[in-house]
Amino acid sequence: MGTKELDTTTERVPSFRLILTALTLLFTSLVLTIGFGVLLKINLIQLMKYVIYTIVANFIIGFYLYQNQKDVLRKKYSWWLISFCYLITVGSVILLKLPNFLVFNNRIDILDFPVWLLGIAILALFIDTNLAIFLSFGMAMFTYAGNTTYEVLLITLILSLVLCILAKYLTRWISFLYAVLVTLSLYITMLVTKNDFSLNELFTEKNIGYYTCVFVILLLSFVSGSIVNYISNKKVRKEIHFIDNNSEFATSLEQSNEATTREVHMDLSSIALDTKELEEGFLQQAGLQEVKNTFTIQEVANLRFPLMKRLEEESPKLYIHSKSIAYLSQKAAECIGAKEDVAFVGGLYHEIGRLLGADYVKNGEELAIQYKLPKEVSDMIRQHNFKVELPKTKEAAIVMLSDNILSTILYLKNSGETSITAEKVIENTFSIRLNKGTLDESGISLKEFHKLKEFYIMQYAG
Repeated sequence: MGTKELDTTTERVPSFRLILTALTLLFTSLVLTIGFGVLLKINLIQLMKYVIYTIVANFIIGFYLYQNQKDVLRKKYSWWLISFCYLITVGSVILLKLPNFLVFNNRIDILDFPVWLLGIAILALFIDTNLAIFLSFGMAMFTYAGNTTYEVLLITLILSLVLCILAKYLTRWISFLYAVLVTLSLYITMLVTKNDFSLNELFTEKNIGYYTCVFVILLLSFVSGSIVNYISNKKVRKEIHFIDNNSEFATSLEQSNEATTREVHMDLSSIALDTKELEEGFLQQAGLQEVKNTFTIQEVANLRFPLMKRLEEESPKLYIHSKSIAYLSQKAAECIGAKEDVAFVGGLYHEIGRLLGADYVKNGEELAIQYKLPKEVSDMIRQHNFKVELPKTKEAAIVMLSDNILSTILYLKNSGETSITAEKVIENTFSIRLNKGTLDESGISLKEFHKLKEFYIMQYAG
């Protein structure tokens, strides 16, 4: 019996994108560093030191990009936005150090106005927090080392690290106000400590100007993040509206497994063996009768477990589908710290009932009893289909999401639909599940919800 395997491979980040990003960063950094040295007439030895430091820093960043390219470079615009952030960061330091810069007659001191933090904030907001932290550390050392006391360097470094951590949350007013409160409190605390716990020099023009610069950067980050978030939400709403008005796609999202059901029935129609007789044969062969009350998760996770062997022999297509859901669910569970083995087993047996007919939930529970599967498996057979029962655990919710997403993507692919991308499917699936309260009883937090969505996007639409 022939079968067409499901394509569950993910899009890899093109190698040229990684190479282009690394080379662009190195070239930009070297040009700015050398230009900085020449314009300020730094002696050759000192300039060579800066160049070596720049190369070493870029080597570390390049290694980080290589190890995390699927996360950092999955978007096509990542390479130029990273380079743009580097240009803003390094360029602002150099320009403000040039003699008679524009109309300011060199009155702006980079030590007093850390405008370079803007590039750090944009990088953390739209690309990657860790990469922004690397850059902020390097820029703090590059800008302040040898020019001031370690306490001033420490204040700027701490503020830049906090900014990196908070930047990605700057899409709502409450987050913006929280970020202002945190940074202002930290800044005041560190200034008081630096001044030996004296308040005399707290509200100087220099200190007020410094934090005003930080505030403006927070505000710009908030505005840009809000705009992007608004556009993204508007796009999602349009896609949901499109789904509501596209009966074929709406049906595919809610009932995408029907095609699988028909194929399974076609596979099973060619099986001449009597179902009851086959079940008894497997049970006797495996010694399942009167041996133990229930098998463990680890035992039923074995692909040579009798029920899995039966699934492979009777319906190869459903067997491949089940393995795909199992491995996908296992990775998703790892993403949020859920039970990977439970999610894997839930994916294996979530539609096992299709072996016995259309009512796969009821039939699946019967097979779970006959083959003495753990209670968690019976629960997921029932709960992964939210129309029967809402998911009560994170693992059941993950199996449900994996099944919805993968089945819909494959349904659209097999039907020749090309206007709806995998990312649209994932975004809409999560939006619908959130709006309908499907995950309310699963124990999945809002943070885990967003982490899961990013995980599936990375897997299928990165």
